[in-house]
Amino acid sequence: MIGPEDFHDSLFELSSLLLGEETLSSILQRIVDLTCAAVPGCSHCGVSLLSAERVTTAAATNGTTLQLDGAQYSTREGPCLQAARTGEMVRVDDFSTDIRFRLFAAEALRLGINSSLSFPLLVRDKSIGALNIYGEDVKAFGDNSERLASRFARQASATLANAEIHDRTVTLVTQLNDALASRSVIDQARGILIARTGCTAGQAIDTLKQRSQRENRKLRDIAAEIVDDATTSDGDQ
Repeated sequence: MIGPEDFHDSLFELSSLLLGEETLSSILQRIVDLTCAAVPGCSHCGVSLLSAERVTTAAATNGTTLQLDGAQYSTREGPCLQAARTGEMVRVDDFSTDIRFRLFAAEALRLGINSSLSFPLLVRDKSIGALNIYGEDVKAFGDNSERLASRFARQASATLANAEIHDRTVTLVTQLNDALASRSVIDQARGILIARTGCTAGQAIDTLKQRSQRENRKLRDIAAEIVDDATTSDGDQ
């Protein structure tokens, strides 16, 4: 268990991590490890991510966490799934008496887990997963545990939001670079056609478009072929 000063240092460390310098997987792993070390009563911790097709565990402190998460995925019930689907925190003080998740509760008790906390991970007000904390004791989590865990859940949500922004930025930069490359090769092909035929710039572009439509190929590919042919011809001379 880490102390209050170490807790604040841990949150600062997590907030300073940058995607690109570390992978999303490694940052989420740090979050679950620090959560379990900081939250009183925590024995196991994991992050589950929800997609249209399935739920997966993105980070886990140990194999027991994977078993607990997997039991919820297979039974299609449990605090993790409810938190992820509803966007609300789910607390279980005693799986032996809680009637909400009977199928999962049996597996949790078999694995020595009596209580849990699950926090939704929100990105742009939409829940995309949950931070799941499991305890071996009945009523393992008090108000202080819930408060501390919620801060790690917010950090996990921020990390996922940053990952989404990072991915969109990388995609945009790639698209812009591709667009610039396409424009460059099209401009080169246009110049070659003007030099060869004496046509205008507009007529050269029309020629490229007509060939693109006729051959059902991208304009950039047609232009690149013309440039390659011209380069080869110049090299042979």
